[in-house]
Order: sequence, then structure tokens, then C-alpha cells
Amino acid sequence: MKRSFNYLILVISITAFNGCATIFKGYEEDLVITNAPDSIQVMTMEGVNLSVSTKTVKAQKFNQTTYSKIETFDKELKGIKLVRLPSKKNYVLVISANGQERKIQITPKLGLGWFLLDVVCLGLPVIPDMITGNWNYYDPINFSELK
Repeated sequence: MKRSFNYLILVISITAFNGCATIFKGYEEDLVITNAPDSIQVMTMEGVNLSVSTKTVKAQKFNQTTYSKIETFDKELKGIKLVRLPSKKNYVLVISANGQERKIQITPKLGLGWFLLDVVCLGLPVIPDMITGNWNYYDPINFSELK
């Protein structure tokens, strides 16, 4: 009985001091930019250049005769770029490509799934996720719709 009580205290203390999003997602979120040209550059209003990466997915080829997997390879998705940002604060980003410069303000939104998972875990993980903002996400940006 004492051993099971100790395990219960351990589980409660682990969930009380760590939020679910903090454990599983981390402090950063990918901002997805769709319809983006290859020459895209993203910087903050303060002039800090942000790293832009290309999204890749695992793709598989199948043998049509035997329906078996032949090969797995990485395939770049054209026009989809990722910018990694801390998920806690608002940003005004300057996006430039093809000689044009556009400004956009992005605001983090509460990830309802992370919030519900925190509540299911006795509600205590809400506190660290709320303080750190790790349960937030950013809506994707369509580059062709920016003005």
C-alpha cells in the first residue's frame, strides 16, 4: 500500500511541475508559409533574420504488382516553408521575396488539444503550459494572399 502511494505521489508531482505541451511539444512552434517562392526571407521588425526551411515528407514507392513497399525517400514539398518561432509571443514579421516586402502580424492561439490534455491530467499541468505559452500555435500564412 505504501509503495503504490509513493508512485501516486511521484506521478502527481511530475504532472504538477510539467505541462503536457512543455513535455511533448517544447518551446517552439513551426510557422507554416504556403505558396512561398524559394527566394523568401523572413525577419522580425527588429531586423533579426529568421531561418527558413523547406518542409519534407517521407514518401514511399510501391510495387504495383505485389503491393509491397520498395523504397522510402524524402520528398520536398514545393511552396511550403517553415519558420521556427517561440510559441509564447506576438510577432510582426517582414517577409520579402521577388523584390517585394510584406509585413504581417502573427498572434499565437491556444491549442485546445493541449489544454484538454492538461485538464485530463488532473488540471495541474495547466499552470506551466499557461506561463510558458507552450500550448500555443500559429495559423499558417498564405504568401500569395499577403498585401
